Amino acid sequence: MIGNICCRQTPYIYHQPPVSVMNIKEDSKNNKLTLIAMHKIIQDNAAELYMKLDGPLSRICERAGINRSQVYERKAQLEAALEMIELAGPGRPEKNGG
Repeated sequence: MIGNICCRQTPYIYHQPPVSVMNIKEDSKNNKLTLIAMHKIIQDNAAELYMKLDGPLSRICERAGINRSQVYERKAQLEAALEMIELAGPGRPEKNGG
């Protein structure tokens, strides 16, 4: 655990110390920077589609012509995908090829 951020540790490989990694879903729950950056991505994408994302979810879905139950299904899919994407930890990246 780093501060209040839950992390996994990779096993020792070739006598290297463990490296802490976290996935984007975990990080977005604990890191304001990640959450704000994700919000900005969504704002930018919505603007490109001329969508308004303000108001209740039912109104947003109605304006977009989307069934609300589909939103919850897609939300679960996206959360599962975000769990599989790992963020690099602090420090310099390792050199490729040793």
